[in-house]
Amino acid sequence: MQMNYSPELESGAVKLEYKSHSLLVLCLYRPSRCAGKDVVDKISSMLKKVRSLSYPVVITGDINIHYDDPSELQTSRLLQMLVTNQLDQHVTDATHVGGHTVDIIITNSRVNILDVDVQPPSVSDHSLAVWSYQERPTTKSKQVRSSGVCTSVCPSVCHTPILYLNDLTYLKTFLTI
Repeated sequence: MQMNYSPELESGAVKLEYKSHSLLVLCLYRPSRCAGKDVVDKISSMLKKVRSLSYPVVITGDINIHYDDPSELQTSRLLQMLVTNQLDQHVTDATHVGGHTVDIIITNSRVNILDVDVQPPSVSDHSLAVWSYQERPTTKSKQVRSSGVCTSVCPSVCHTPILYLNDLTYLKTFLTI
């Protein structure tokens, strides 16, 4: 996956593989000082590409858009992008000391988020969002195949259990922001 540097939207990605299972984790950080339509357009471009993937994808991070306030223009655009691209945002509690939901856990249809536990802020002004997931079967498969646990710490840091990681060259072909 190719991740280009942008001061408006920092990003990183890793494809985790364990046995026959894969999970693409994208971590985003949008500094609060960066406002404007361009950032939402960059996120939109990325979401369109995520929709086309056939394996589980989780997008996590701090995008500094008040997801809990649909009256804001950027929020309403983000909500529309999620619907258009058949993606789900799973964080509903406030994740910032200011009382807004600015951190995301967005998934494609291959990921079933089982639970999200938003813990009070302790070392930063953001909460820790702890989540677990289960891979949904493809149309070829009839049973759920794997499960795992990941925690999302913002800004743009993702901690996962130790998994085998390979094929980093694949990451260069996925995303250009």
